[in-house]
Amino acid sequence: MQRQQSFIEYKLIGGKKPVNFEVPLKNVMLTKKGSQGGRLIQYVKGSDSIFKEDHKGDEKPEKIWIENGTLRVHRANLPLIEIMDRHPLSGVEWETFNADKEAIKKLSKYQLIEKALGMVNIANNDEKKANALVLIGEHMLDASEQMVTSELKEKAFESPKDVIDQMNTNDYQAKYVAALAILKGVVLINSSRTAITWADGKVLVTVPVGQSPIEKLGALLGGNSEESKITMQEIGEKTKRPYIRQIPIDIDAEILKVNAAKELAAELAIVEVEPELLEARNLYSEKFEKSVPPNKKNDTEWLLSKVNEQ
Repeated sequence: MQRQQSFIEYKLIGGKKPVNFEVPLKNVMLTKKGSQGGRLIQYVKGSDSIFKEDHKGDEKPEKIWIENGTLRVHRANLPLIEIMDRHPLSGVEWETFNADKEAIKKLSKYQLIEKALGMVNIANNDEKKANALVLIGEHMLDASEQMVTSELKEKAFESPKDVIDQMNTNDYQAKYVAALAILKGVVLINSSRTAITWADGKVLVTVPVGQSPIEKLGALLGGNSEESKITMQEIGEKTKRPYIRQIPIDIDAEILKVNAAKELAAELAIVEVEPELLEARNLYSEKFEKSVPPNKKNDTEWLLSKVNEQ
C-alpha cells in the first residue's frame, strides 16, 4: 500500500511570473456551511476556521505566499488546505501537484517521442530525405545524410505529436510522392521558390510567396481532378527514363498507394452520401452477373433503369 505524503504541494500554473505569488485574500468570500451567501475569509494560523467572523480577540491574520513557485502545506493544516482548494483562483493561478499525475504526463510525452522517433527512423537514405523534405522543408534537399538524420530526430523529439499527425494525414503520401519526384529530378523547384517545373522548365504548379512547393505539388497529386491523374501518370513514366537519377525506391508503388487511398476515400464518401448508389450497383451486378461499367459506376439513374428493364 502506497504511503500518503505528509504534505500537499501547490504549484503556480504554466510558469507564471513572478515565482513568488501572494494568494489574494482581501474581500474574497466563500460559502459557509449553515449560512446564507458568502462570508469573508482570512487565514489565521492555528485556527480551525477560514472565516473572518469566527476569528475573535487578538488572532492576527497572515498572508499566504507561494514561494519559488511552490507552497507546501502539512496535511494537518486543514484551514490552509481549504483556502487553497476552494479559492476562486485555484486551478487558475495554482494547482495541486500530484506526483503520479505528473509522472503519467511525462510518460505520455515520452511515448509520443518514442513513436515519432520510430516513424522517422528510416534506413534508406533517399526515403529518409524525402520524408525530411515533407516534414522539415525543401532546404533539406542539399543536406547531408547526417544532417537529415539529425534534423528528423530533433523534430521528432521536440514536436512528436506534430510529426505523428503529419505522417498520418490522408495527403501525406501524395506529398511524399512529390518529394520523391523532386529527389529524382523529374520535377524541379525554381530558384525563386515560386513554381515547380518539369525538368524542361515547363511550369507544373505555381507556388505563392511563403507557401511550400511540396505542399502545393502534394495538393495537386492528392486531388481527384483530371490534371492530378495525368500529372501522377507522367511522374510515373518519367521516373523510368534512363537519364533520370535512379534511387532505390519504387515510386510506382508509392503512386499506387496514393491512388488506392483516393479510391477508398471516394468509396467511403459514396456510401456516406449516396447509399442508394451502392445498392444500385449491387442490383446491377446481381441481375447481369458482371461488374458495373466504369463510366456508369456513379450513375444511379442509369443503373436503376437497367435493373428495372424487362
